[in-house]
Amino acid sequence: MNGADSARSLMTGIADALVSVIFAPHCAGCARVLEHPLEGAVCASCWMNIPLLSPPLCRTCGDMLPSWRAISVEMERCAACRRRPGAIDAGRAIGMYEGELRAIVHAFKYEGRRTVGRRLGDMLRLTSADLLSDVRAVVPVPLHPWRRLTRGFNQAADLAHALDLPVVHALWRSRATSPQAGLTASARRRNVRGAFRLSPFVRVKTLDSYVAGQRVVLVDDVWTTGATLNECARVLKEAGAAEVRAVTVARAKAPRATGKNRDLDSAQPQREADVRSKHADRRHTRDLHALNEDGMVVCNPRDKEAAHRADMEGIATADHGAVTCRKCIDLLYKHKRRNEGQTS
Repeated sequence: MNGADSARSLMTGIADALVSVIFAPHCAGCARVLEHPLEGAVCASCWMNIPLLSPPLCRTCGDMLPSWRAISVEMERCAACRRRPGAIDAGRAIGMYEGELRAIVHAFKYEGRRTVGRRLGDMLRLTSADLLSDVRAVVPVPLHPWRRLTRGFNQAADLAHALDLPVVHALWRSRATSPQAGLTASARRRNVRGAFRLSPFVRVKTLDSYVAGQRVVLVDDVWTTGATLNECARVLKEAGAAEVRAVTVARAKAPRATGKNRDLDSAQPQREADVRSKHADRRHTRDLHALNEDGMVVCNPRDKEAAHRADMEGIATADHGAVTCRKCIDLLYKHKRRNEGQTS
């Protein structure tokens, strides 16, 4: 070590000591006073104590599998990914959203401690090296413009830039959504459905070079049910992406719904949005429960997935399972009885 390095080290040590004594900043992970605050907002002990996800891992979402079951391609996926395949082709995360990692992500995301973003990005690059080795670009999951303005930064963009790969802001959050925290898997999917599209500010040439026919990687902070990531991946694949992978800092356990109304336990903002939508659709009242010329019972004219095919031999549908709407069931029975009366 030469004289310049020795002097720099001495000055850094003095500055560390002064900052620690005067301001006493606390570690974002364990809340202890930082001994070396100039090295970052998280102490070395907390970085060392982050438990990494260990194989075997689900090749789709990156969640840990209970045992080595990779006897076939199908068994390399967890039960949730086999039950509901999405648009994500492969995924990976650093660790579970708990303990020190949860505290660090919370400080990064909500307290604006952006200095930890670079370190998290370095860890993400190492743990996801196999997924990042042959990709053309990384795409951060966007925030709604208003949330981006109020927060001051997009944590996913900070992580994406730390991966040392071309970053393409190809996506745009076209509407504000309720916070996903506390929502069940089905409520999360409803919450983000149609919330993303291609960014109006991305050039066609950029999309042709970095997205169309290419492997791209989505970047976000936390993967819970994958609803947001899958919706973003769907938009990228519609734009021509050959393969969409996803890397996140943490993997969180999905909240489980309880009670007979488990699919209706959304947060209050979601319920208020549903009420507003109901009142806005009053002009469609006459169309809500009617058979059209194709024999379809349209429960919601704006949602094609809610249309049920009328089976004159019963109420089961060919494409969407059993008809769940009470009014649709009554309508089908009336229609069936009327046809039976005409034939007799």
